[in-house]
Amino acid sequence: MSESNPRGAFYIQSVPPENAEGKLAEIYGRIADARSGVANIFSVEGMNHRALEAHFDLYHAVMFRPSPLSRIHREMAAVAVSRANDCHYGLVHHGGFLRKLAEDDGWVARFTKNPTGETRSPLEAALVAYALKLTYDPSSVGREDVQALRDAGLDDRGVLDLALVVSYFNFVIRLAEGLGVPLEPPEERERG
Repeated sequence: MSESNPRGAFYIQSVPPENAEGKLAEIYGRIADARSGVANIFSVEGMNHRALEAHFDLYHAVMFRPSPLSRIHREMAAVAVSRANDCHYGLVHHGGFLRKLAEDDGWVARFTKNPTGETRSPLEAALVAYALKLTYDPSSVGREDVQALRDAGLDDRGVLDLALVVSYFNFVIRLAEGLGVPLEPPEERERG
Protein backbone atom coordinates (compact mmCIF):
# COMPACT_ATOMS: atom_id res chain seq x y z
CA MET A 1 0.00 0.00 0.00
CA SER A 2 1.36 3.38 -0.92
CA GLU A 3 1.30 5.77 1.99
CA SER A 4 0.16 8.54 -0.32
CA ASN A 5 1.51 10.33 -3.31
CA PRO A 6 5.09 11.04 -2.20
CA ARG A 7 5.38 14.14 -4.38
CA GLY A 8 2.37 15.69 -2.70
CA ALA A 9 0.93 16.78 -6.04
CA PHE A 10 -1.53 15.26 -8.47
CA TYR A 11 -0.08 13.32 -11.40
CA ILE A 12 -2.18 15.53 -13.69
CA GLN A 13 -3.02 19.21 -13.74
CA SER A 14 -5.87 20.15 -11.41
CA VAL A 15 -7.74 23.35 -10.73
CA PRO A 16 -7.52 24.34 -7.08
CA PRO A 17 -10.67 25.91 -5.62
CA GLU A 18 -9.03 29.32 -5.30
CA ASN A 19 -8.40 29.38 -9.08
CA ALA A 20 -11.83 28.15 -10.16
CA GLU A 21 -14.13 30.31 -12.25
CA GLY A 22 -17.67 30.07 -13.63
CA LYS A 23 -19.45 26.72 -13.38
CA LEU A 24 -16.46 25.07 -11.70
CA ALA A 25 -16.41 27.72 -8.97
CA GLU A 26 -20.14 27.15 -8.47
CA ILE A 27 -19.64 23.38 -8.10
CA TYR A 28 -16.70 23.83 -5.75
CA GLY A 29 -18.94 26.17 -3.73
CA ARG A 30 -21.62 23.47 -3.44
CA ILE A 31 -19.01 20.95 -2.33
CA ALA A 32 -17.48 23.36 0.18
CA ASP A 33 -20.90 24.21 1.61
CA ALA A 34 -21.69 20.52 2.11
CA ARG A 35 -18.26 19.48 3.38
CA SER A 36 -16.66 22.65 4.77
CA GLY A 37 -14.05 22.48 2.02
CA VAL A 38 -13.11 20.72 -1.22
CA ALA A 39 -11.24 17.44 -0.76
CA ASN A 40 -8.51 16.56 -3.22
CA ILE A 41 -10.56 13.66 -4.54
CA PHE A 42 -12.96 16.26 -5.95
CA SER A 43 -10.46 18.89 -7.08
CA VAL A 44 -8.57 16.33 -9.17
CA GLU A 45 -11.61 16.45 -11.48
CA GLY A 46 -11.51 20.24 -11.85
CA MET A 47 -10.78 20.12 -15.57
CA ASN A 48 -14.07 18.27 -16.20
CA HIS A 49 -16.75 20.09 -14.21
CA ARG A 50 -19.58 17.91 -15.56
CA ALA A 51 -17.93 14.72 -14.30
CA LEU A 52 -17.08 16.44 -11.02
CA GLU A 53 -20.68 17.53 -10.48
CA ALA A 54 -22.01 14.04 -11.25
CA HIS A 55 -19.36 12.53 -8.95
CA PHE A 56 -20.27 14.80 -6.07
CA ASP A 57 -24.00 14.19 -6.54
CA LEU A 58 -23.41 10.42 -6.53
CA TYR A 59 -21.21 10.62 -3.42
CA HIS A 60 -23.81 12.66 -1.59
CA ALA A 61 -26.63 10.34 -2.65
CA VAL A 62 -24.95 7.08 -1.65
CA MET A 63 -23.32 8.28 1.57
CA PHE A 64 -25.70 10.84 3.09
CA ARG A 65 -29.25 10.46 1.76
CA PRO A 66 -31.79 8.49 3.84
CA SER A 67 -31.30 4.75 3.47
CA PRO A 68 -32.06 1.51 5.31
CA LEU A 69 -28.26 1.19 5.40
CA SER A 70 -26.97 3.22 8.34
CA ARG A 71 -24.21 5.80 7.94
CA ILE A 72 -21.88 3.67 10.05
CA HIS A 73 -22.51 0.68 7.80
CA ARG A 74 -21.79 2.79 4.72
CA GLU A 75 -18.49 3.94 6.23
CA MET A 76 -17.66 0.33 7.16
CA ALA A 77 -18.17 -0.64 3.52
CA ALA A 78 -15.97 2.29 2.43
CA VAL A 79 -13.19 1.16 4.77
CA ALA A 80 -13.50 -2.50 3.71
CA VAL A 81 -13.23 -1.55 0.03
CA SER A 82 -10.32 0.80 0.78
CA ARG A 83 -8.52 -2.00 2.67
CA ALA A 84 -9.18 -4.47 -0.17
CA ASN A 85 -7.67 -1.99 -2.64
CA ASP A 86 -4.81 -0.95 -0.31
CA CYS A 87 -5.93 2.64 -0.73
CA HIS A 88 -4.30 4.81 1.91
CA TYR A 89 -6.36 7.86 0.92
CA GLY A 90 -9.65 6.00 1.49
CA LEU A 91 -8.49 4.34 4.70
CA VAL A 92 -7.41 7.65 6.22
CA HIS A 93 -10.52 9.57 5.19
CA HIS A 94 -13.20 6.98 5.80
CA GLY A 95 -11.45 5.42 8.79
CA GLY A 96 -11.65 8.92 10.30
CA PHE A 97 -15.34 9.26 9.49
CA LEU A 98 -16.00 5.77 10.92
CA ARG A 99 -14.12 6.74 14.08
CA LYS A 100 -16.42 9.73 14.56
CA LEU A 101 -19.55 7.63 14.06
CA ALA A 102 -18.51 4.56 16.07
CA GLU A 103 -16.97 6.44 18.99
CA ASP A 104 -14.68 3.43 19.59
CA ASP A 105 -11.17 4.20 18.38
CA GLY A 106 -9.81 0.77 19.31
CA TRP A 107 -12.43 -1.12 17.33
CA VAL A 108 -12.07 1.21 14.33
CA ALA A 109 -8.28 0.75 14.33
CA ARG A 110 -8.72 -3.04 14.37
CA PHE A 111 -11.49 -2.95 11.76
CA THR A 112 -9.41 -0.74 9.46
CA LYS A 113 -6.58 -3.29 9.58
CA ASN A 114 -8.79 -6.39 9.27
CA PRO A 115 -12.44 -5.77 8.35
CA THR A 116 -13.39 -9.46 8.23
CA GLY A 117 -12.01 -10.13 11.70
CA GLU A 118 -13.64 -7.19 13.45
CA THR A 119 -17.35 -7.33 12.70
CA ARG A 120 -19.68 -7.09 15.69
CA SER A 121 -22.92 -8.52 14.33
CA PRO A 122 -24.24 -10.89 11.65
CA LEU A 123 -25.26 -7.85 9.59
CA GLU A 124 -21.77 -6.36 9.73
CA ALA A 125 -20.23 -9.74 8.81
CA ALA A 126 -22.57 -10.11 5.82
CA LEU A 127 -22.00 -6.50 4.76
CA VAL A 128 -18.21 -6.87 4.81
CA ALA A 129 -18.30 -10.26 3.06
CA TYR A 130 -20.47 -8.81 0.28
CA ALA A 131 -18.30 -5.67 -0.07
CA LEU A 132 -15.13 -7.72 -0.36
CA LYS A 133 -16.59 -10.27 -2.79
CA LEU A 134 -17.99 -7.52 -5.01
CA THR A 135 -14.59 -5.81 -4.92
CA TYR A 136 -12.35 -8.84 -5.47
CA ASP A 137 -14.49 -10.97 -7.79
CA PRO A 138 -17.67 -9.22 -8.95
CA SER A 139 -18.68 -11.94 -11.39
CA SER A 140 -18.85 -14.47 -8.53
CA VAL A 141 -21.54 -12.53 -6.64
CA GLY A 142 -24.82 -14.43 -6.80
CA ARG A 143 -28.29 -14.65 -5.33
CA GLU A 144 -26.92 -16.42 -2.26
CA ASP A 145 -24.82 -13.36 -1.40
CA VAL A 146 -27.85 -11.09 -1.60
CA GLN A 147 -29.86 -13.61 0.41
CA ALA A 148 -27.18 -13.57 3.11
CA LEU A 149 -27.69 -9.81 3.40
CA ARG A 150 -31.46 -10.25 3.62
CA ASP A 151 -31.04 -12.97 6.25
CA ALA A 152 -28.87 -10.55 8.24
CA GLY A 153 -31.59 -7.89 8.19
CA LEU A 154 -31.25 -5.77 5.04
CA ASP A 155 -34.20 -5.22 2.76
CA ASP A 156 -33.72 -4.95 -1.00
CA ARG A 157 -33.27 -1.17 -0.85
CA GLY A 158 -30.52 -1.68 1.73
CA VAL A 159 -28.87 -4.25 -0.53
CA LEU A 160 -29.05 -1.83 -3.46
CA ASP A 161 -27.56 0.97 -1.37
CA LEU A 162 -24.72 -1.31 -0.23
CA ALA A 163 -23.95 -2.26 -3.84
CA LEU A 164 -23.93 1.45 -4.73
CA VAL A 165 -21.53 2.29 -1.88
CA VAL A 166 -19.17 -0.57 -2.75
CA SER A 167 -19.24 0.30 -6.46
CA TYR A 168 -18.73 4.00 -5.76
CA PHE A 169 -15.64 3.36 -3.63
CA ASN A 170 -14.11 1.01 -6.17
CA PHE A 171 -14.58 3.80 -8.75
CA VAL A 172 -13.20 6.60 -6.60
CA ILE A 173 -10.21 4.56 -5.41
CA ARG A 174 -9.17 4.17 -9.02
CA LEU A 175 -9.26 7.96 -9.37
CA ALA A 176 -7.22 8.43 -6.21
CA GLU A 177 -4.60 5.83 -7.06
CA GLY A 178 -4.53 6.39 -10.82
CA LEU A 179 -4.18 10.17 -10.61
CA GLY A 180 -1.95 10.41 -7.53
CA VAL A 181 -4.43 12.20 -5.30
CA PRO A 182 -2.44 13.34 -2.24
CA LEU A 183 -3.84 13.41 1.27
CA GLU A 184 -4.88 16.80 2.56
CA PRO A 185 -3.25 18.17 5.71
CA PRO A 186 -4.73 16.57 8.88
CA GLU A 187 -6.83 19.62 9.79
CA GLU A 188 -8.55 19.45 6.38
CA ARG A 189 -9.32 15.70 6.63
CA GLU A 190 -11.77 16.20 9.47
CA ARG A 191 -14.41 17.52 7.12
CA GLY A 192 -17.39 15.26 6.53
